[in-house]
Amino acid sequence: MNGVWIILFSMTLAGVIGLVTNIIAISMLFRPYKTLYIGKKKVPLTPGLIPKRQKEIAEHLGKVVMNHLLTADGLEHKLTNPEFQQEVSNWAKESIHKWLQTEERSIAALVQEYDSSIELEEWVYTKLETIVHERVNDWLEQNRHLTLAELLPEEVTKGAHEKVPVVTEWAFERLESYLNSDEGRAQFLRVVRQFLERQGSFVQMLGSFVKPDRIIERLYPEVVRAMTSSDIRQWVTTKMQSELTEQTNKPLHDWLDHEDTKGIQNTLITYTLERLPIDKLIHRPVNEWNTFINPQWIERIVTASVSKSSYVLQRKLPSMLEFLNLEEVVAEQVNAFSVERLEAIVLDISRREFRMIKYLGGVLGAVIGLVQGIVLVMLI
Repeated sequence: MNGVWIILFSMTLAGVIGLVTNIIAISMLFRPYKTLYIGKKKVPLTPGLIPKRQKEIAEHLGKVVMNHLLTADGLEHKLTNPEFQQEVSNWAKESIHKWLQTEERSIAALVQEYDSSIELEEWVYTKLETIVHERVNDWLEQNRHLTLAELLPEEVTKGAHEKVPVVTEWAFERLESYLNSDEGRAQFLRVVRQFLERQGSFVQMLGSFVKPDRIIERLYPEVVRAMTSSDIRQWVTTKMQSELTEQTNKPLHDWLDHEDTKGIQNTLITYTLERLPIDKLIHRPVNEWNTFINPQWIERIVTASVSKSSYVLQRKLPSMLEFLNLEEVVAEQVNAFSVERLEAIVLDISRREFRMIKYLGGVLGAVIGLVQGIVLVMLI
């Protein structure tokens, strides 16, 4: 019976010693926070391990973060992950839709809050003028050597040629109608008289024998018939077709000089600004825009923006990480922690593990006490 008590006592004592030892060991990771002295002599094992090595821990954490956690390859993989891009797109679209539905301020008001020195309306007009100028100049520069036939759609040039006979026929019908009218006859008579007056005395003498009115009466129908004959019409049609072909085969720079280009730019600017109600748009509450903004526009813009941003970030990540120097940032932040906060963080992360270590110390102590008790009983 005494042997059993000896074994139990040995187990209990060793278990308590193991438990207390591990509790003290864990506490010594952090405590004491500062170096202790007895007189002028430093107390061994003070301060605790973590306070003593805080700077080294901070530096190593910074290296771990940069070399193993926030690596360029890891971030690039995340940015190019289709699921991640879809999540970002969905978040952006939801945020934009919510903002469009709830924002009561106008664009002008928002800009004024951001920077009161910006005159938004003037800025928009200036920006539009610049855009139109640049677009027109770029387009003309790229296409100045092309002909109108190359620039215009084929159906346009083909349609223009097909319309030439129609226009010619219409013009001759109008001409014939005018020549057969009283006004046309009077005009023809006036021309004949002016012609006779400009001629010599012999022609004037003939005019005294033959009245101009009789000349018109005899010749005028033949003149009208000749001027509006099918042969003349066909000849004019052919000449117009030929002229149209010649003109459409001229390069663009033969049609436009600097003043023409400037005129086109000014016309486009005036046309654009007159038809865009910029003043009303920039002073309208944002939540009223939601009624005429097509959701597909937002879909396309957000998708393109996310894709482009991911591509740019992917290319710039190594240089960005190098510039940010996160290793130093992490080290500075950890080094700036108070020991109490650092202790709280570590304990919060590893509380369960530390508890198990304490219990394990007690269990191992009890096992050792059991062995010692048995040996002691056997020796007694």
